[in-house]
Amino acid sequence: MAIYDTAYFLTQVKLYGSIPSGRYSDPEILTIASDAMIAHVVPVIISLKEEFYVQYEDQAITANVNAYPIPYRAMGLALREIKIVKDSTILDVPRMSPEEIVSSALGTPNKFYLEGQDVVLYPTPDTTANTLRLSYFRSPSKPVETTECAIITAINTGSGLVTAAPPTTWTTSSVLDFVSRRNGHKCLGVDIIPTAVSTTSVTFTPANLPATLAIGDYIALAGECPYMQVPDFCFDLIVRVTVQEILESMGDAPGFALNEKHIDLLKSNIVSLLTNRVLGAMKTSSISLI
Repeated sequence: MAIYDTAYFLTQVKLYGSIPSGRYSDPEILTIASDAMIAHVVPVIISLKEEFYVQYEDQAITANVNAYPIPYRAMGLALREIKIVKDSTILDVPRMSPEEIVSSALGTPNKFYLEGQDVVLYPTPDTTANTLRLSYFRSPSKPVETTECAIITAINTGSGLVTAAPPTTWTTSSVLDFVSRRNGHKCLGVDIIPTAVSTTSVTFTPANLPATLAIGDYIALAGECPYMQVPDFCFDLIVRVTVQEILESMGDAPGFALNEKHIDLLKSNIVSLLTNRVLGAMKTSSISLI
């Protein structure tokens, strides 16, 4: 079984692209791949409306504060949905137009509008008892060489010590992500600062270790990843669209045309497989308004 990390990715791109030795460095190929993934593959996956990349972030609602930042990793700073959590009840919050604002009085928020990079609750909250839940599509992390990350070989959940050999540039000021080795390669934890870094281990506050973190997973700088963060079934498509960008830059018209046929077929297969992720269940709709 193939390990779909960036080392394998680079091998495949060089194979299918017949790239002359030394024409592109590995970091350059991965930069091209990152751009190609965002431009050609992720939009296809998102368009299927099957909740790929969906995450949520909770922010405590503060009295007299109406503006709350959209998570910085949200694709296009766009949101999937907005809810308010009140005790054990999760309530949908409808969107309004700023033109509908008619009062500056405090109250219980029942609508929201967007202002720049913020979600603005209306009316302005008069209590701190509730939580704002922002659901969004998290941007895939930038693919980097596996040597820029640290593979986990042991985990001590009591002390927070994770055995892994980090790059020499990492310090206790580095902001790190935990990345799953499994299909999809999602971030298990993001924006975590270590308490200690050595040549053989990275130590974290134990509470910051994800419950699902496992041997074979990776630690990476925040926003970076030793994988393509797509379902493994989409891996070949990213290889091909990366090859396509390289062939175009090299002026290889025959190779470009041949490779394009593979891209069309792979896109069709992905749409066919991923259009409905749960074949035996229809979607239902149940919305509770404040």
